Amino acid sequence: MKNFLLMGLIVVPSWINSYALPTVDIVAKVKPAIVLITMYNSDKTPLSEGTGFFIDTHLVVTNSHVIRNGKYMRIQDLFGTDFDFDKLINDDPQQDLAVVQTVKENHFFLKIGDSRRLLEGQSILVIGNPESQYGTVSTGIVSALRGNYFLFTAPVSHGSSGSPVVDENGDVVGVAAAIAREGQNLNFAVCSHLIQPEDQKSFVGPKSDEDSSEQVSEEEKVANLVVNYMLATRSGKPISLSPYVTKRLYYWYGDKDVSMEQAEKENADYYRRWPYQTTHFDPKDLTIKKVNDPKYVVYNVRIPFSWSISNGKVTKQGKKTLDAYVILTTNGVGYRIVSVKNV
Repeated sequence: MKNFLLMGLIVVPSWINSYALPTVDIVAKVKPAIVLITMYNSDKTPLSEGTGFFIDTHLVVTNSHVIRNGKYMRIQDLFGTDFDFDKLINDDPQQDLAVVQTVKENHFFLKIGDSRRLLEGQSILVIGNPESQYGTVSTGIVSALRGNYFLFTAPVSHGSSGSPVVDENGDVVGVAAAIAREGQNLNFAVCSHLIQPEDQKSFVGPKSDEDSSEQVSEEEKVANLVVNYMLATRSGKPISLSPYVTKRLYYWYGDKDVSMEQAEKENADYYRRWPYQTTHFDPKDLTIKKVNDPKYVVYNVRIPFSWSISNGKVTKQGKKTLDAYVILTTNGVGYRIVSVKNV
C-alpha cells in the first residue's frame, strides 16, 4: 500500500501501529534482554567489549566482528548474571551477524520484527554498551534505507556494536554494526530479517506472499561482501581481514602475491601514518560483472568513492574507484576478495 499526502493528512499503511509504546515502556521491555559481550585472549586478558541481545531463552545475537577476535567470550546481562557460552550457532561475516547459544535457557528475549517494512523517518530506539556505559539508551529515526542495511540517527559509540535497533513496539528491526567517524549520527544497522539462526528459522520476520520465494542471489552476496569490506576498512583502525579476503591475495593495491597477514600489517602501517580518514560511497553506484574463468567462479566489482586522509598536519583528498575481484573459495568459507586496487 502506498502513502498519500492529502491536505496535510498522511494515510499510512495499515500495518503501521498507530498505538506506539511510550519510550519509557519500550526501554522497560527491551533492556532485560541486553547483554554485554567481552572477548578475552588466551591469557584471559580483556580485548574488547560489545553488545548482544537474546532472541530466544538461550540464543544471543551480536555482530560477527564483535566475536571475531579473542579466545574466550563472556556473556553477562545488565543485572550481572553470567551466561556460559555453549556453541556458535551461526556466523555470517558478510552480513556481520552472529548467533551464539548459552548454557542457561531461561532468559527474557526480544521479538524480531520485519525490517523490510521500515520507513525512512520512522522512530527507533537503541540500547547498548557504548564506551563501557552499560545499558545506555538513545533514540532517533531511520534516516535512509540501503537494501540489507539502513542508516539511523540514534547516537552510538564503540561498544554499541551488536545493539538491537527497535521500533515503536520494541521489536528488533536492526543490529547496530558501524558508525561513520566523519559524520554526525551517521550510523549503520544490519536489517533484522537477515537474522537466521540455523535451527531457529521461525525468528525471521514474516514474508508476504509476493516475496515468499525470495533468495539472495550470488551477485548480492558478492556485492554485500565488498560493501561490508568498504565499511570495515574506512574506520581508520586496523582490523582483521579474514572475513573479507583470501589467505593469499593475487593483487593488494600496489603489490602482487600478498599474504593476508602482510596485507593486515600494511593496513596498520597506513593507519598509523594517516590516523584520520573519511570515505564516502553509495552502494547503489556499485557495478558487478561475472568473469569468464574456466576454473573458478569470479566476479569483478567496481564502486566509486571519495576520500580524505590527514595526519593532523597534512591533509589529502580525492576520488577513486575500488576495483576488486571476488572469488568463490574452494574451502567452504564462501566468497572472498582475491584482488583489490584503487583506479
